[in-house]
Amino acid sequence: MSQYDFESDDGYMPPLFTQREAWGLLFVFVGMIFLTIVLFALIFVIARGIMGSENLPEGSLAGYWLVQLSIVVSTLFLIDKVQKKRRETQTEETLVSYLGLFGWSNINWKFAVKWTLIFLVFCWIRTNLIEWLPVDDDSLLELNEYGWISFFGAVVLAPISEEIVFRGILYPALLDSTRNPKLAGWVTNVGFALVHFEFGLTVLVARSLLGWIFMRGRTIGGSLWVSIWLHALWNFGIFLPALLVYVT
Repeated sequence: MSQYDFESDDGYMPPLFTQREAWGLLFVFVGMIFLTIVLFALIFVIARGIMGSENLPEGSLAGYWLVQLSIVVSTLFLIDKVQKKRRETQTEETLVSYLGLFGWSNINWKFAVKWTLIFLVFCWIRTNLIEWLPVDDDSLLELNEYGWISFFGAVVLAPISEEIVFRGILYPALLDSTRNPKLAGWVTNVGFALVHFEFGLTVLVARSLLGWIFMRGRTIGGSLWVSIWLHALWNFGIFLPALLVYVT
């Protein structure tokens, strides 16, 4: 839980975000994604009119870049909101501490190594039992369409952005404002599943449970870096069979 530089006589430390603000963070993030996509798309259309289409990426690749850039901008926007709230409350807690980006000395290596091995086994199964576990068509389509930038987006950009937003900002904001770890965890993990905009029941349940593992990376693993690492490793395992087909 977050620490603050002031508290009442009964030891209660006011949260950085109110309950209303905490609940609204997810909607702010999604809204910013759509807003920045529209803004970047408008800029792209204007640039294409000035420079000519031959000097800019083709439509589908440009669209992919717009989505990735919008996620980065939206993540930075939420980080800026945390910074502003820190200044308003005059808390001494650093941004790094609030996000949970603690260093090596804070990491629960037993937890980190255990889940790393579990995910590596998953990667092995995905590559060696490919006849029973077919290549993910979406991953292969993205690789064929966008090349290595899609791999970078899935294995580097998405884990960093999503973990900062959901386990670094949304979870502690809900936890501090509601004082209810279970509620904060479920809202964070279900929100993580919903933001991928795939609404099949099986997919939502699977992503929510996966979000729970990533959340444990922060709470039990001792650092958001553990969550980011596990998220990246999982996405790598999903992408790996398609990547092997792509490079061969």
